[in-house]
Amino acid sequence: MEYLINNEINSAICDVARLISNDEQQINQLVEILKKMVTVQFTQNAIEGTSHAAGTDPIIDFKEENETFTVVCNKIIVTLPYLLSANNIHHFRIDARHEFFHAFAYLLNNKIIRLNVDKMYFNLGGKINERSMYNPRCDNNDSYASILFNEIVTDLSAYCSYYPKLNISMNQILNGNGLETINNTYGMGNGYCQLFPLGMCVIKAFSNYNCDYDRLGQNKFEAKYQSDSDKVYYNDLLYGILYNPLSIKDSFIKYTSEEDWQTLENIAKKIVTDFKEKDRKVDYDNIQEFLTVLAKYLNNKYQKTNDLILKQQLTIIIAEFNEYYKKALNYYGNLGYNRNTR
Repeated sequence: MEYLINNEINSAICDVARLISNDEQQINQLVEILKKMVTVQFTQNAIEGTSHAAGTDPIIDFKEENETFTVVCNKIIVTLPYLLSANNIHHFRIDARHEFFHAFAYLLNNKIIRLNVDKMYFNLGGKINERSMYNPRCDNNDSYASILFNEIVTDLSAYCSYYPKLNISMNQILNGNGLETINNTYGMGNGYCQLFPLGMCVIKAFSNYNCDYDRLGQNKFEAKYQSDSDKVYYNDLLYGILYNPLSIKDSFIKYTSEEDWQTLENIAKKIVTDFKEKDRKVDYDNIQEFLTVLAKYLNNKYQKTNDLILKQQLTIIIAEFNEYYKKALNYYGNLGYNRNTR
């Protein structure tokens, strides 16, 4: 069993590295860095075929010099449920890839620290943590929008890094095909899979160009298109999760407002709380309100864009977003979870 577990962990690390790069030398470097930085541990209360205690936690130190804090990452702890047998290995594989994607995302953006008056913003594996500058080791306050975006994309990445072996690509999953195949073959009881229809809308809303999603982290998500007046990322959300989570909010409020972002934060908190504490009973009304704010952001982006090439791309993206929007509302409506039926 130990041999099987070690093989599964090594395979998960390599699969996630290939989402980030298709250059073999760079993949090998990423794998070596991750193996040096990451310690894998297992929960004692392992549940065969499921996981309820997987997690990724960077162990960080704070150094203060001249009233400036520097964050030093000593290592990253990835916690997985212990695999009791090989009979139902599917969920273990997804959880391992989910957590290693968190670890990779942390390594890619772990040097970014921003100071804002009395607050300090840390990028931890694609998530944003706020802490008081005067007591950075505590007073922890997560951005719920960041958590929601990051967990959905990370879970999609976990499925996508594994399923090319079954000829199911990222593009197929993001356009709504492939998920049914996975569900019929293995079931999707673990992770954030019930939020995937919402996730498809979120990723599309933050797109500036249509591009091939079969590889999440290729340079195309870091690359920018040079318009007449600005440089634009291909996808602000995917770039932000991998390289700078704080840029997601910057992109959003550029075309909306701080108030709209706070609305997303409030709804995201409700969705994450319901999902974790109320047996995944996603509230239809929350989803609808969340999608309405996303649609406003995307439409504002179109209206304020003067570059004709970007405008043409956004016309296509809006049409696709609208299709995802309808599918998502239909999906969550069929679940029957809303304020009136609880």
